[in-house]
Amino acid sequence: MNLIKMYKKEINKLTDDIAFKNSMIITMFIVIVLLSLSTLKLTYKVAELNEENAKLNTQIEELEMNNTTLSTQNYALNHKNGLLEAKYQDTIKNASRQVIIALNDMFYIDDIPLTLDQQQYIHKVASMYGIDYEMVIGLIDLESQFDLGAIGYNKNSKDFSLMQVNSKNEEWVEGKLGRELDLMLFKDNIDAGMWLLNYYRDNNIYKMYTQFNKGKQGAKNYFNKHLTYKSEYAMMVLERIRKYKGDE
Repeated sequence: MNLIKMYKKEINKLTDDIAFKNSMIITMFIVIVLLSLSTLKLTYKVAELNEENAKLNTQIEELEMNNTTLSTQNYALNHKNGLLEAKYQDTIKNASRQVIIALNDMFYIDDIPLTLDQQQYIHKVASMYGIDYEMVIGLIDLESQFDLGAIGYNKNSKDFSLMQVNSKNEEWVEGKLGRELDLMLFKDNIDAGMWLLNYYRDNNIYKMYTQFNKGKQGAKNYFNKHLTYKSEYAMMVLERIRKYKGDE
């Protein structure tokens, strides 16, 4: 009996061992299956990521190609813009030359030291008074030789700048023009000088310039003495006028 019990006990023990081992095998199998499923999911995920990465790389390549295309187009546009700018500058230069040529035909004198803007202003003011441009230029030539900084010193006065406007006339002319003047400034000097020239204007051109030089009373005294207004000053102005008109 004891032997049988011992066998039964051993058999039960073996049965339990077998059951435990079977349980372990099943558990391990389940773990392996779960790991295989996880590995499969990871494999799919990696494949998806690789596919996304490939798409991104394709997009990057397309962007680089587009950037290259844009760079090429930008270079072409810059080149075209440079050509257009050069053409524009040439057009401006040609137009300027045409303007100067036209001005030469009209009034511009290129061999005197006055800029185009300065000559245009003198021409404008002269035209306003109906006085020939060359009549003013000849006067300026004699008075100052086109020296903006010229100052003539007299006993009790000074003569200023291009038209050598006398300081004694400054306040009088300011009242006529309705503003203060700085006779050493180009436009103020031309405005004052032209007003005076127009004031002394006369059908007798010799009288006109003699009056500009000596004043009305001085010109009258000259005439009473010489019975003519053909002063040396007036004749020198007319000589220069003929030069600038091309009458020499």
